[in-house]
Amino acid sequence: MKKKQKKQKFLGTTRKIKYPVVVIAIEDGWKGSWEKGDLLLCLGEISNMLGHIVVVCRKTGKIFWGVHEWTFRIPTDNEY
Repeated sequence: MKKKQKKQKFLGTTRKIKYPVVVIAIEDGWKGSWEKGDLLLCLGEISNMLGHIVVVCRKTGKIFWGVHEWTFRIPTDNEY
């Protein structure tokens, strides 16, 4: 019997996330604002722009809004 593999939990797959939450970038940010694999702090979804979130870059402290939520995923316990 095969073990079921855990699916990666993308932010776009669930609307019941309690914010703020730490997320991992799946791809590079706009104009080098962050790199793939960087940890960012997600402050929440923009209420009038479904699918878009506000994140804070841990390296620079800059705030980015209107970022697509599917470019991030929730890290596993050993990735923090």
